[in-house]
Amino acid sequence: MRIDASSAHLATTANPRPIQGILWTLQGSATYGLLFIFPNLWGEDISPWQLAWFRFLGGFVSILPLAAWFAATGQAKRLLPTPGLLGWHALRSALGVITFTCSVVAILHIDQANASAITMTSGVFTVAMAILLLGERPNRMVLLAGVIALMGGIVAAEPNFGQLDQFLSLGALAAFGAAFTLGLQFTVLKFITDRDSTFILVVAMSFFGTIYLAPMAFLNWTPMSGFQIMVFLGMGLLANIGQLGNVMAFRHASASFIAPVKYTGIVLTTFWAFLFLGQIPTLMFWIGAGLITVGGLLLTRSRL
Repeated sequence: MRIDASSAHLATTANPRPIQGILWTLQGSATYGLLFIFPNLWGEDISPWQLAWFRFLGGFVSILPLAAWFAATGQAKRLLPTPGLLGWHALRSALGVITFTCSVVAILHIDQANASAITMTSGVFTVAMAILLLGERPNRMVLLAGVIALMGGIVAAEPNFGQLDQFLSLGALAAFGAAFTLGLQFTVLKFITDRDSTFILVVAMSFFGTIYLAPMAFLNWTPMSGFQIMVFLGMGLLANIGQLGNVMAFRHASASFIAPVKYTGIVLTTFWAFLFLGQIPTLMFWIGAGLITVGGLLLTRSRL
């Protein structure tokens, strides 16, 4: 598989690759869902900053062999980002750090399936950023889809209606924070995804993330066993594999085709949470997840 930034390998209307797009999407969703099992199983007493730092460090370390191979085979140019895009990579990485840290906080306070469903409202924030930053004009379908998806996110958060001052838990608020910053990430990714290679997209996220998180990780450091270190470094490898799946999915099929398939991530995450954590989704979760999916599909349709 060639990893470059040229457009020759991309799917087109005359050369669609829907099956590959679906498979890459499913791979990315399943991998990310599995990744977030690790903090729940072995990281409850470790700070989210430390867990997030290991995810980005593991991602950087796991991709070094590929970088070494590029250098050894005379392909060192692939190790350099496109001129003028380094700042965009740094910005996307900063948003990725916030997203992942918020996600860890969320899954340590609420069920993983609920956190995943709430994070799926990121599409609403992506469209909102396009309206605010790119001057796009929303239509009625966009507004309706956004309201439905956000209502679904609130339902999936299982709010405490009896105590309005504690309407949403810390975990739910963190999940909404992850959704917001993930939406911003997608806005940046739309700009750079076809301007730089898949390798640079992956390695830049891990490199900058490792630097950004180091101070907070060491200030909140908790001693870990060798097993925990290996497990949490493994999160980085899974994150790279999942990120590769997401990037390749959009390079094999259109965003409008892929978007509905991504909602299978709710089901896949629910499966992992049940299998490894014994978490059983509630009726409120399924109602919320259903509303989020309906809103997301309407949003996708409105963008065609």
